[in-house]
Amino acid sequence: MIAKNLLACGYALPILFFLGVLSYATDTPNAFLAFDNWMTGYLQTDVTQRATMLENGIGLAKQRRASLAELIRTDPARALSTALTRVQLEELPPEIARYTERYVSGLASTSPFNAGRDDLDQDHRRDLIMQGEVFRGWVYGRRLKMLRFLEVPIWGIAVGTDLAVAESPFEVFSGETAQKLFKEHIQKGRKLVRIGGEDREFGDQEKIDAALARIHGDEDAESENQQQKWKDRPASGRTNLVFRFDLADLKVEKRDGYDLVSLKDCVLPEDKPGVPWLPAKFLNVLIPAGARVKDVRVTTVEELAKEGVVPFPVQPPVSGPQVSVAFVPPDQNVYTKNDIFPKQSGIQVSDSQRLSGWTFVSVRLNPLRCLPAEKKLLLAKEIGLTVSYKIPKAPLPVPEKHLKHGEETVGRIVVNQSKDDLVAPEPVTRGERDAARKKHLDMVDALSKPVSRKD
Repeated sequence: MIAKNLLACGYALPILFFLGVLSYATDTPNAFLAFDNWMTGYLQTDVTQRATMLENGIGLAKQRRASLAELIRTDPARALSTALTRVQLEELPPEIARYTERYVSGLASTSPFNAGRDDLDQDHRRDLIMQGEVFRGWVYGRRLKMLRFLEVPIWGIAVGTDLAVAESPFEVFSGETAQKLFKEHIQKGRKLVRIGGEDREFGDQEKIDAALARIHGDEDAESENQQQKWKDRPASGRTNLVFRFDLADLKVEKRDGYDLVSLKDCVLPEDKPGVPWLPAKFLNVLIPAGARVKDVRVTTVEELAKEGVVPFPVQPPVSGPQVSVAFVPPDQNVYTKNDIFPKQSGIQVSDSQRLSGWTFVSVRLNPLRCLPAEKKLLLAKEIGLTVSYKIPKAPLPVPEKHLKHGEETVGRIVVNQSKDDLVAPEPVTRGERDAARKKHLDMVDALSKPVSRKD
């Protein structure tokens, strides 16, 4: 009704433009449409004139890349349908292609390494490792039920480390794509499929359907087994620790008219130059294998440690003994105020980190704080630390040969030990990996053959 009224009043062009924008804003994000229009124009332009279009194309490609990465994370199925075809990607100049997606295919397993920041509310994320490369895999459909991957054939599109994982293990080629990818002559009527990174020929669609049915059946059965096997695993947990600091371990010495403060088992951090330089304690907390940190909280019992203290200001790091750096004076925006500094007694300094599957989070404690204007130094006699986390629905698998080394290494850098079964990754032997690979690909071998290359 609004559109009709506007058209009646002579606003034909503006309203049509508005409706056009609304249409592709709701159906296809602007970044994709804008790039598609540029690509069409680029390919239709004479080769000698294309260089003048690259600057604009690079800008549009960057915008599209950011939109596609977000789409992969939020709607991987739509991201796959929105992706450029392999043929289109080959037609783009390298200056543009570097900002587009890439197709990947191979045998994927749940990664013992963290693929990126902790996403807590996205149950469709699976950290995967494939051919030595770690991805944040985003799944949908049938594969949402697959809690853990072990040598599973997948394909998809990736932007950086974000990977949209297709629901089907088969990437089927036909038409122009098949002709472009396989220049050799394939027997007429045969179907071309890439599975687990390998190109295969099937005699007809019926054989493809049979192989897919078998693989889907195996995967669905494994998913159901996983769901039942690990249904009683807790969804979340927390680790509580207490750290104590003694006034007898505090030292304050004069330096260039300021007070240089030190505390046992603490270090001077590389904070912003000019703010009060107070010792901090950095530590790693062991948490269940594959867990993602939800929250880090601290509670403190503080007391006045010393009065008349003007903390030495933080100085820039020096790269060597022969390098001189100009002195940075106190930041008056901090030193002249009576706001407690630093504001927090403890902060999380990293997302969860993994070493051979063993998982930990890095935390900074600030046992010393000050009231700059009052020249008062406060000591936390006790800091209680609580790390809350989300526990994965399935144990984190790690190659058996790496498990012991990881345990020894992590044991040297964390402040806590745990006998909880959830903490340790689950060992996976080479035999288990080989059996999983064979199980997934046996039917493919029976119904197809490797693509024969005839140059």
